[in-house]
Amino acid sequence: MAWFEKLFQKPADDPTDIYEQPHIPTAAVTTICNVYDENGHRVDREFDYRSGFSWIDSHPGHFVWLSLKDPNPRQMSHVGRVYDLHELLVEDCSTDHQRPKLERFDDSLALVLRTLRYVDHDEVDNPAGSVETGEIILVAGPNYFISIQHGGITSDDLDIVRRKLEADPEDLSRGPAMCMYAIADHVVDTYLEVTELIDEDVDDLEDAVFEPGTTIDIDETYAVKREVLEIKHIITPLAGPLRQLSLGTHPLIPNEICNYFRDVEDHLLRATADIHSFDEVLSSLIDAAVAKVGVRQHLISRQLSALVAVIAGPTLIASIYGMNFEFMPTLEIHGFFYLVLGIMVLWMVTMFVLFKKKGWL
Repeated sequence: MAWFEKLFQKPADDPTDIYEQPHIPTAAVTTICNVYDENGHRVDREFDYRSGFSWIDSHPGHFVWLSLKDPNPRQMSHVGRVYDLHELLVEDCSTDHQRPKLERFDDSLALVLRTLRYVDHDEVDNPAGSVETGEIILVAGPNYFISIQHGGITSDDLDIVRRKLEADPEDLSRGPAMCMYAIADHVVDTYLEVTELIDEDVDDLEDAVFEPGTTIDIDETYAVKREVLEIKHIITPLAGPLRQLSLGTHPLIPNEICNYFRDVEDHLLRATADIHSFDEVLSSLIDAAVAKVGVRQHLISRQLSALVAVIAGPTLIASIYGMNFEFMPTLEIHGFFYLVLGIMVLWMVTMFVLFKKKGWL
């Protein structure tokens, strides 16, 4: 009667409901929560996402930098209520695999970046997994900056950016817009690092395809091309958001910061040009590899045809004289058997020499 029990069984709760998810403190996914004064100096106190916002609320000119790593919808809803974030922005921040985009929600600006990290071939079995992707969502408000990371580059990378900014308080004094630029610049610079390493992979494939006598692994070429296409789909859409940030169309981005975003846009254009070039080169390599495999198969077919021709004559003679007939001409001639063997050998030697001169063997 198991089917009868299933018929009246209560349906399972929707796991996407934020209130049904396990309660994990937001502090567990917080990697950075610092407060900076109007001069760009860090306030020497320990903050969490609540106390940090309370501090800036009572200290005009200060701003808080909150960084989260893989928050779930329930944790993001708590942050959203404290910082008064738009509900659509909270939903975007708790999900990954989004396309790069720039959106404005009330008094905040959100930039979605896709991250890349090159993995050495010694660490992966499949070349198609040599590039790991992730996502960073940057939210800049009037007195807060929130970065939400999903996979990809490690939190140490963001720490490097933060320490670099803290070493120059004048930069941090420019507020959340400068933090958004610094992380965007770091992410785009990793694009250039990945393209340099992909360039080495493409050069190795070129050597393998055009080196005489080498065995071509066309699957590896397809795997690298797949990675290049994925990278192209990740970094190409970022050109539009960076163009908007560089034009000064958003009041949250001061004009002096727009100039910095123009530099980031220039680096992105370089990475995009490199990826498009790799795509074209790999397409040519695949065509060349397929042609080389076709030529090799033609050579093998020609060699097999030549070998068939070498043994065709002796096979024909042997098949005729192998018939069980009582009467057959020349059977009673003394020494004719040896003559037939000589004809067979002469045929084989003649065919072998002929095909050898033609280059078929």
